[in-house]
Amino acid sequence: MNTKDMFEVFPDMKQEHQDEAQERWGNTEAWKQSAERWSQYTKTDVKRMKLEMTQVYGRLENVFALGARPDAPEALEAIEAMRLLSDKWFYDTSKEMHVKGTEFVSRDQRFVRNIDKTINDIDPETGQEKHPMNTKEMFEVFPDMKQEHQDEAQERWGNTEAWKQSAERWSQYTKADMERMKSEMTQAYGRLENVFASGARPDAPEALAAIEALRLLSDKWFYDTSKEMHVKGTEFVSRDERFVRNIDKNCAGLAAWIHEAAKANLQREA
Repeated sequence: MNTKDMFEVFPDMKQEHQDEAQERWGNTEAWKQSAERWSQYTKTDVKRMKLEMTQVYGRLENVFALGARPDAPEALEAIEAMRLLSDKWFYDTSKEMHVKGTEFVSRDQRFVRNIDKTINDIDPETGQEKHPMNTKEMFEVFPDMKQEHQDEAQERWGNTEAWKQSAERWSQYTKADMERMKSEMTQAYGRLENVFASGARPDAPEALAAIEALRLLSDKWFYDTSKEMHVKGTEFVSRDERFVRNIDKNCAGLAAWIHEAAKANLQREA
């Protein structure tokens, strides 16, 4: 693959980034091994690598959004998948080297922005650029959602920063994004149902962990959701019979319990 092809696959990569990296690591065995491998790759190889990396970062993002600790089994499996891809495509990557590499990446905002952009702009299922979802597709994913609900919500909150941020994010989502979001939200509510059904108090550790996972999903998919905003949101939901019927369909009283858990989560921070 030539340089032109590489920049077509990675349009945010600049020649100065390559020059800086070579100056920093050019004399290391890892750089030499990586350079040798890349000299053999075709454009198709690099597209496949980009897709695999996007899928792995998406997996890590999902685990993080669900509130898992970095040492949880699902987190360790996801980070090991990432290490193995580095080992496959770049250089022999021991766990020790992976720690050093992720430390460097986490401190360089150019890498942080690029990781976020890759996850946001590429569909991990296809490796292709995303095409925003239309209204028809949205209602296919959420058949219980009605246009009048959207209109009512916009009338109520349309002038708020949260609404504007959420609308901007949703304008970029594909149908596949929405299906992933729906799956993640279903898992989060299922977790809350299980904790509630066990008889746990709203301020129990397992309840706080589950409500925090729900808050992080709101933060991920809708708008920047502070714990205080989450309390307000869950209060509104717990008072609207349309939401309550849906949330309480398997566990009567769950919507109100979720609001109490959100309040306990906020108080924990105080």
